[in-house]
Amino acid sequence: QGLGAYLRGADGNEYWYFHLSEYEGEPRVVRAGEVIGYAGESGNAGGTHTHFEVHPGWDPYEVVNPYERLDLVCTDRRPIG
Repeated sequence: QGLGAYLRGADGNEYWYFHLSEYEGEPRVVRAGEVIGYAGESGNAGGTHTHFEVHPGWDPYEVVNPYERLDLVCTDRRPIG
């Protein structure tokens, strides 16, 4: 997993980010759009990326595919790299 961040949302879900290269800022309450870390290759990663998971109700064993949620808010459609 490498460097990771865990965010607990006001919506009752937990959001996990892994393989970060470094963190941005101290542990804190974050708002939409704030940078919390940078994509990297930490842990068992095959290339620079951020592994993102959504866990409903903070349940570490239940994971939902975040694609539909991200597709609704993603405005930058340029390929990375």
